[in-house]
This record gives sequence, C-alpha cells and structure tokens, in this order.
Amino acid sequence: MKEESERLVTIETKLAYVEDTVERLSTLLIEHTGEINRLKAENKAFRAKVGEMMGSIQETADQRPPHY
Repeated sequence: MKEESERLVTIETKLAYVEDTVERLSTLLIEHTGEINRLKAENKAFRAKVGEMMGSIQETADQRPPHY
C-alpha cells in the first residue's frame, strides 16, 4: 500500500509540473502572437512608406531638368 501511495504522489507531482509548464507556454504563446501581429503591422507600414519613396524617386527621375 505504501508503494502505491508513493507512486500516486510522484504522479501528482509530475502532473503539477506539466500543468505549470503548459500554463507558462500558453502565456508565452499569447505574448508572442501579440508581438508577431505588432511586427506584421509595422512591416506593412514600412513597406507602404518605401513604396511611396520609390514612387517619388521614380517621378523625380522622369522629370527633365529646367534647362531643357
């Protein structure tokens, strides 16, 4: 009977550790998902800005200098 009790305590201890690990990983996943979404939005804004700058550069390159 003592062996069974010790086994049960060991199993419960391991289960508590696994539950804690799952909880911490879940929290990290939520944090990382938010960070990824923020970085995606930032990347989209940077790409739009670069696109605007490239368009402006192209317009300037297509213009003739005033002395023509």
